[in-house]
Amino acid sequence: MKEFWRRWGWPLIKLIIACALIIWLMRQGKLDVALLKQVASDPLLVVAALLLNMALITLAAVRWRLLLSIQDIPLSFSWAHRVTYIGYFFNAFLPSAVGGDAMRVAYVARAESQQRVKAVLSVFFDRLLGLYSLCVAGLLVTLSDPAAYLAIPAIRLLTLAIVGVIIGLPLGLALLYVLSKRSAWIARALQAEHPNAVQILIHRGVDAMRLFRRNPGAVMRALGASILSQFMGMGAIAWVGVSLQSEPIAAQHYAFGLPWAWIAGLLPVTPGGLGVGEAAFDHILRWVAGPDVLTAFATIFLAFRILSMLATAPGLIAYILYKNR
Repeated sequence: MKEFWRRWGWPLIKLIIACALIIWLMRQGKLDVALLKQVASDPLLVVAALLLNMALITLAAVRWRLLLSIQDIPLSFSWAHRVTYIGYFFNAFLPSAVGGDAMRVAYVARAESQQRVKAVLSVFFDRLLGLYSLCVAGLLVTLSDPAAYLAIPAIRLLTLAIVGVIIGLPLGLALLYVLSKRSAWIARALQAEHPNAVQILIHRGVDAMRLFRRNPGAVMRALGASILSQFMGMGAIAWVGVSLQSEPIAAQHYAFGLPWAWIAGLLPVTPGGLGVGEAAFDHILRWVAGPDVLTAFATIFLAFRILSMLATAPGLIAYILYKNR
């Protein structure tokens, strides 16, 4: 029964919640499905958004390849690029983002059978850098016009939270690394034969810090590639927003809303954050553009989501070709 609930029950509930959110957004006038037809009728928009999202995936492959190289996993960039696309495809079309991560670990283990543990660490650190770069990119966009954004009390609180993550995460990992050498409790957690969730998290945190200490330059380059990839996504949604908006709104506002929407979408209540990201994006944009604007902001985010998913199509091709090798 527990296995049935894990595999089918909870995913079904998440799908129901997503459908309910989409219906609510439509009834509130924040999501206009008919507006999506404009995307299909604008080939320049489609091509630009696809290219920007594909550049995002390529930069994500650069990030992961750097993390693999730090651990002496001798896999080429073309291999990492192909497997990153496969991971993005499965992340986009499976109910959980874990599916794509599991695929990446499996492909590393397949190519280098003795490197499974290192593969898990590389994917974990890759995810960590992705989240960290999302926070950094969000802060940079906020600081591009602090007078406009920080004048809104809710955004000030969100910005403080992001600053806390940006400062606190590396400090926390550094502290965890130091304590791993001095704390008996953490030492036991690292040596546990059957670790629980907390012990696994501690272990991966310490391993991530060891990875950074091994080659900080490569990690910083990976972070730089990751931040650049976030700006590619921001460029794509800004293009979509300007194309679909019903009144003049600065493209910068769409870029500003994207990190917050992605972060909200990380909440595991719907498949891939469907509905949650759209609602968060609409809410953020109404803070900065005004509550009386007529633009259906949730539609813009949904259009961006669809184009992002289409950009992962090469991952399906790579999966089919690579599967038969």
